[in-house]
Amino acid sequence: MAIIIGIDLGKFKGVACTYDTETQEAAYATIPTNPDALRGMLDRARPDLVVFEACTVSGRVALAACPPVSSIRPEHWRASRQC
Repeated sequence: MAIIIGIDLGKFKGVACTYDTETQEAAYATIPTNPDALRGMLDRARPDLVVFEACTVSGRVALAACPPVSSIRPEHWRASRQC
């Protein structure tokens, strides 16, 4: 079983979708966009993969992990260096 969490971060609150790949069930939750709320949600869910948009508030997610990086921008906009 794999749990995937997708987070759409807003300035003050965000929406998280928790998806179970085994049951194909999705659950949505609105969460405050602050470090404690994000960490609490991730600690409770213990996801296998977290996907969130790259924006200024995403810098608050500091869990010492090296996430995969994806970009919808053309190749020349992609960062030349990852973790």
